[in-house]
Amino acid sequence: MNLTTLDHMQQRAFRASLDDGLTEILLAPVLFAAAVSLIQPSFTWLPGVTVLMSFPLMRLLRRRITFPRIGVVIPKRESTTALFQGMFRFTLAILLGAGLLFVVFGDVTDPLTWRRFSPVIAAALMTGGFQYAAQRSGCRRFQIINLAAVLLSVVCCLAVFPQPYGHTALFLTLLSLVLLGSGLIVLYRFRRMHPPAEADHD
Repeated sequence: MNLTTLDHMQQRAFRASLDDGLTEILLAPVLFAAAVSLIQPSFTWLPGVTVLMSFPLMRLLRRRITFPRIGVVIPKRESTTALFQGMFRFTLAILLGAGLLFVVFGDVTDPLTWRRFSPVIAAALMTGGFQYAAQRSGCRRFQIINLAAVLLSVVCCLAVFPQPYGHTALFLTLLSLVLLGSGLIVLYRFRRMHPPAEADHD
């Protein structure tokens, strides 16, 4: 077995772990909880609780939905250093582009400018993760989500809100809807393409 074949098998294993759409479905509430916490400071605890709940919920849903259809898929763990280096380089490129927008269109010393362009910064911090998922799995939908995140962040910067971080809250809400919609479509296709193992014996 050559290195190319091994890399292809690892990519297929990682893609199989994302083919059920549950990653996007469970990430959507986390982003929405973050949006709520920006509008209502009394809910600053909500994102952390949502993240903690998502891990056991992910395991439960995969045991009930994913594993009975395609078996247990455990992709090879990648080096943490290589992972963060790749994400950091991509995120840094987005942040440099956002910095250029600051210089051209706003006063970098004005806090209001930072709040207005905060959706672009938030998108930059997330695009590294989406790009990593797209490259390692070969799933084009993560590239589409990446593009949608950048475009939504720019659009939200143009909106006007009385709340200090209303721009970012709107961005996180819209992106959560994109993730939820994508995840539900992928999950629907996954359930149709992979009936439970018991159904094969009927």
